[in-house]
Amino acid sequence: MNRRKQTMKNSSPLIPLATINLDELLRENNPLTIIQRGNRMFIAGNILEQLNRKGWNLHQFALRVGKDLNETRKLLNGELNFTIDTLAEIALVLEMSVSDLVQVRHSL
Repeated sequence: MNRRKQTMKNSSPLIPLATINLDELLRENNPLTIIQRGNRMFIAGNILEQLNRKGWNLHQFALRVGKDLNETRKLLNGELNFTIDTLAEIALVLEMSVSDLVQVRHSL
């Protein structure tokens, strides 16, 4: 068994929920950039929550969505902007709507 398969086999399927690097975010001087990055992180958090519920790791998710693993990481770290097409692909794989991906969830 090669090293990559061995690592994947032994890795936990759960992915930690994304956290916003507040120091980095606060260093931004442009309010629009702060809002945009925050929105991307919010969407990424919703996606990661669904991956955890399904027990999928990042590699499994990337394969299902048809994205490169590095691109998937960058999307979920807030480094890349989600296009509407990418959100549609992700929603289809997660069996939910795009609006559910971007909707604010309130918990009690």
